Amino acid sequence: MDREDMPRVGVDTFDDLERIKADFTRQMLAVFEQKLAASGLGTEEEAIKAHLMVWRDKTFEIAKPNLRVNGINYEDHTLEADETEPFDEALDRQIWANHDEKLIWDKTIADSRRIKPVQIQKMMEDLLVRQRVEEEVEAGEEDEEMDESCGFR
Repeated sequence: MDREDMPRVGVDTFDDLERIKADFTRQMLAVFEQKLAASGLGTEEEAIKAHLMVWRDKTFEIAKPNLRVNGINYEDHTLEADETEPFDEALDRQIWANHDEKLIWDKTIADSRRIKPVQIQKMMEDLLVRQRVEEEVEAGEEDEEMDESCGFR
């Protein structure tokens, strides 16, 4: 599977991404506080919290290649992209469906262009053979009529 074929996590805006990061941090710290209270390591709280923040930052840094913000890959995002209108997922799906349908029609047309001329050629050859046979039959009948009218038999 190609890297571009893998689906990405989509968020509408960078504000949404920051909100997700803040919620993640809040939940992470809540779990940390619970574990800290249960373990009794209160003296090392700040060092552990600093390590958790570094881990959180690395986690979100690793996630960036798997993100799409407003329909644009995170790493391709520019300041001009911030000014574009929101990405329309339904429209994107419709565009890809139309693209797939176009490919199907292109293949059908290509197949027809390859097959139909051969079929037409065979049909024309058959028609010419039938016409020749019909002309020979008619010529034979005319000869017989002519022979009968002249008295030859």
